[in-house]
Amino acid sequence: MKNKQGEVYLNPELKTVQFYNGIEIYFISVPLSAGTTELKRLNKKQKLAIAAAVYHVPNADLGVQYSANNSPYNSLVVKGEKMQLYFEEYSQNTSSHAFTLLHSGSIQIKLYSGPSSLGVYGFGSKQDDRGSPLNKKYIESWLQNLSQNNPLLQKYSLKLSDFDLAFAYAGDAEMIEDYVKAVQQLAELKKPRTAIIVYKGLGPIHIADNKIMIPLGAHAKELGHALISEAAYSPLITGDGSLSSALETTSANKSFLYENTEWKAQAMATLLNSVFKTNPELLEAAYELLIPLTKDLRLDNLTRTDRVNKIIAALKNISAQAQIHTFFSRRNSSLNIADNTINMFQFRPIFETLQKGFAKGITFSENYLLWLTELTKTFTAQTGLPFAQLQAQLDDKVYGRASQLLEKWYSLFTLWELGQSVKPEAVRQVIVDTAGHFRQKETQAKIENQSLIFQLLDQINISTRSKYGLYESVKNHPTTYADLTLIRQQYNQQSRRRFLLSRQSVCHQFYFR
Repeated sequence: MKNKQGEVYLNPELKTVQFYNGIEIYFISVPLSAGTTELKRLNKKQKLAIAAAVYHVPNADLGVQYSANNSPYNSLVVKGEKMQLYFEEYSQNTSSHAFTLLHSGSIQIKLYSGPSSLGVYGFGSKQDDRGSPLNKKYIESWLQNLSQNNPLLQKYSLKLSDFDLAFAYAGDAEMIEDYVKAVQQLAELKKPRTAIIVYKGLGPIHIADNKIMIPLGAHAKELGHALISEAAYSPLITGDGSLSSALETTSANKSFLYENTEWKAQAMATLLNSVFKTNPELLEAAYELLIPLTKDLRLDNLTRTDRVNKIIAALKNISAQAQIHTFFSRRNSSLNIADNTINMFQFRPIFETLQKGFAKGITFSENYLLWLTELTKTFTAQTGLPFAQLQAQLDDKVYGRASQLLEKWYSLFTLWELGQSVKPEAVRQVIVDTAGHFRQKETQAKIENQSLIFQLLDQINISTRSKYGLYESVKNHPTTYADLTLIRQQYNQQSRRRFLLSRQSVCHQFYFR
């Protein structure tokens, strides 16, 4: 990787400490066999090899790992961690690309941030550097270096504005070949304008009339991002890094074509369903952006020629590209995975608090954690937790709507757990409104909302901090105490752990023992 000054940083070959935005970075290389073997199946020699590979890394408070898939061996890689944060790869589940919080290797929480919510990509500021001087510099400098050893290239203008760029990066070599053929056919219609087609592969540069085919081996992340960003044709991509670059730099004429591997098919379908929810007539055509693997062609009764034609149709499907661009251009946050890895440390204050809850046996509901995920996108390590936002949620005087009511309970619990004071009248209003909601006529929506509130009460019921905060707000208000009693009675009817607020045990120590 290179910074804005063109200086190399974050070199994975180095085993010494490196710095990025004030964060210490250590790189570790672990044998593939160890990464795909269950911990109990690792022999002593393999464990010693892993220990040697991580010898240079100090003990960590928080371990962040990508493509972990919850492999048990990761506990050997990050030493002395208090918490581990694993970013999983795409799976066949629609809730894929979750990140999993593990405490003591036993309790795990999945905060779903998959293709529909794009939470993994959703931290930091909005960044779209299409047409940037930096992208231009990376591409044009790279082409100029190539032309020094390729005299035929010197006959062409290598200024970014003078050619149409295409980029193919996938694991299926034959799919890449078909993408190149598709772009060649489209470029033929644009003579005499030059098309430069860059693709993952080896071998010499090939030039045919107005088409320049350039194989690309190992390359800098910044170059790959620049090629995706500045492509005139929707690039063929795979994996998470290239997808984040493509989504970050869409235009009205291009988005991406995706290598549709079986373990990502359902996740990508979820992504497209979200994008085209408001325009379902385009959805079927949008699925053509997902390119079938060579091994799946026979199952789909397709030939390689058919796939070339499908790619041509997908590249010409401007309506679908425009819809994707409209969807992602409305985002308010960055889609850059590399930078957002660092931003994950903004979670640390809240994780440290949650860790105390884990120790006392709190099991956090998925809905609360989904809400928490969205909340944490609104703050950074520099600005701190958004206490003012949580207080405003309680003070906005919007009551009666079940969704708002649930968010108020979530805000109360978070503030209490983080040691923040809450206005007693705000707590009492939430209780009064909840009791009123519970008294309403039974409907399916009411049952579902009650269930979500009960899940949050499960958390309060086992937390001394939150339980004491709740009691302090109602102890001198008989009417509100009665409303809370109604809520507790209904909660106790479905809970194994009774929610008790004893009038005879009102001392502070009772709630903090």
